[in-house]
Amino acid sequence: MNPSAEQIIGIARDLMRSESGTDVTALSDPFLLKVVADVDKRLLRMYRRGGGNVPVDRALEWGATLAPETTVNDATGVQTTDTTITVDAQTFLDASGALSIWTRGMPDVVYYASKTSLLFSGVTGIGFDHVDNDAVQALPKLPSNFGQFRRSEEYGDGVMLNGTPLTYMEGPPTPGHFSLRDNGTNKFLWLPQGSGGIVAALFNSDSNTIDSTDDLVSLSDDWQFVYAWRCIELGMFGRGDFELISLAKSMGDAAQLEILKDRNIGRRVRVRPLMMIGTRRIPEIQND
Repeated sequence: MNPSAEQIIGIARDLMRSESGTDVTALSDPFLLKVVADVDKRLLRMYRRGGGNVPVDRALEWGATLAPETTVNDATGVQTTDTTITVDAQTFLDASGALSIWTRGMPDVVYYASKTSLLFSGVTGIGFDHVDNDAVQALPKLPSNFGQFRRSEEYGDGVMLNGTPLTYMEGPPTPGHFSLRDNGTNKFLWLPQGSGGIVAALFNSDSNTIDSTDDLVSLSDDWQFVYAWRCIELGMFGRGDFELISLAKSMGDAAQLEILKDRNIGRRVRVRPLMMIGTRRIPEIQND
């Protein structure tokens, strides 16, 4: 689990109290939050440049119980100009979201802004007309920080339905597959018609933006003291406490070096020719 910005700020204040006898109250939480965000960008950039693969620090998991399918309840059907849809049963979880209406085996994905009882309102995107009793399927809304599905041996392409991994495909999903719909504001998981039960997904966060103390930093809790010392180093610069700045930089460097050393334990060093200068080969030392 990655620590939150609030945890990093708390550790930084504890370290400042320990080293200087004060938590430097002039450094407000909003200011330190900006410092945490800056430190996070710097550390992630460093990690990408020197560490090979980006760490799966933003790897998250999501799950939901699928709403049962229902049917259109309207003798006149649903036309492309309609902005409401009435159904026979209301068991949908999302207050606003997406629906797939199936007419003669053809899906039509639409979006609704609100729902009450058996009525969906603020409906947009109706592509063609539908008739009474056409199947209506809910598309579960993915978390707001969803970036992309993450593959694994257990989850396949990142989605599991009732314990069975599914494969990603474009367009309307067929049995054993899933798809993704994006209306520009939210992303929705699209499963085959008639799907029910429990769905779970592995995904990576879409962003490293930190603008709230609840937001998680990009690297795991192994890095929390690196974050904290870097925050002190940058945060104290404006106060001119160069003794504390120097200490924070030294401690941050030491903590960072220790983590990077531990990460490389057990890796075999391989030397191979990489480039030529004249007739001399310059070897590159590379971690496998």
